[in-house]
Amino acid sequence: MRKAMSVNEQLLCKTWSLFTFSEREMTSHDLAYELEISIRTAYKWVRTIHEFRLIHICGWKADTIGRFNTPIYAAGNLMDKPKPKRTLRDRRRAYKIKTEIERANK
Repeated sequence: MRKAMSVNEQLLCKTWSLFTFSEREMTSHDLAYELEISIRTAYKWVRTIHEFRLIHICGWKADTIGRFNTPIYAAGNLMDKPKPKRTLRDRRRAYKIKTEIERANK
């Protein structure tokens, strides 16, 4: 069972207004920056709002290595976009391109 979270009412209203009234697509990192709260707190809020089906995952953001780890959220009760997966063929192609670039630079 999860612990009950206490949320400041003003920040909760700001969070909800960022998603609904501005119709923005945001990650938990964007939310933490906008509200000046920790990333952990922003992640908990977004996850809780997502569990109540008030927001959905509309996309995935890739990190510097190319892994899709960060979900992008938008307001609405729609189906979540599945996380894209790299196939073995994609990984082999990327490795081949990387080795060709290294050989050309030598």
